[in-house]
Amino acid sequence: MARPSRQIISDRPPLFTRQMLFWRANRARRVPSFHCKSSALLKYGVSECRICIVKFYSTCETKTMKIERIDHFVLTVASIEVACEFYSRVLGMQVVRFESMGTARVALAFGTQKINLHQADAIPDPNVLKPTPGSADFCLITETPVDKVMAHLQREGVGLILGPVVRTGAMGKMISVYVRDPDLNLVEIANYTAA
Repeated sequence: MARPSRQIISDRPPLFTRQMLFWRANRARRVPSFHCKSSALLKYGVSECRICIVKFYSTCETKTMKIERIDHFVLTVASIEVACEFYSRVLGMQVVRFESMGTARVALAFGTQKINLHQADAIPDPNVLKPTPGSADFCLITETPVDKVMAHLQREGVGLILGPVVRTGAMGKMISVYVRDPDLNLVEIANYTAA
């Protein structure tokens, strides 16, 4: 006479499940499970079912959005023409005029990015809650050696706020100098090759 099969469920989950518990605690995620009703699932929130675990591994990472790069950002300025003159003359950016939602717009193009300009007394909608000239702080990367950057800024009559100093950028150490634009935004100009 065959003995009836019975499932033995322990209050202590097996090693694989304990590893999953540790991993889950560090990642602060739960295992999505619809295939089993084990005590480990009910008590620990972790499934011993291999189907559920495979499903978890195959789907958890794909749910995270991945940002590739910055396309543009917006500066609120007191005068678009003054900002265009400074950024084109001092930093070599190209002034681009375009239309967006039926409104004439102006941007400063460089590399594969651009800076859109909003005039403080004519802010389009939608926008930030408190558009204020002089509230920006950003870093621009150049291939020009820092000593030549400093000489160029001096010729253009732009005073240094700070620099040259070593800073840590998105790709590592870099040499930076700091200036202010006509709206008193803090503009960091940096070079990686010199760091």
